[in-house]
Amino acid sequence: MANCKHLNVCKFYNKYKNALDANCRIYIAKYCHGCGELNCKRLEFRISNGYSAVDNYTPEGGVLILLDEEVLV
Repeated sequence: MANCKHLNVCKFYNKYKNALDANCRIYIAKYCHGCGELNCKRLEFRISNGYSAVDNYTPEGGVLILLDEEVLV
């Protein structure tokens, strides 16, 4: 499977790519390193608005809130 071609500018990916949180890992496997790029709400936001969404806006269109900062490596 191909990586998303927008990884270098994706705030979500760059912040959470090394996270230990299971949700982060699932999003990244599905959308960033899988076939979900065509359904990525972050990409839709970027195309519609001309700029990137906040870093915790998920590829599914929700907001990720981590209560334990230790899940970020």
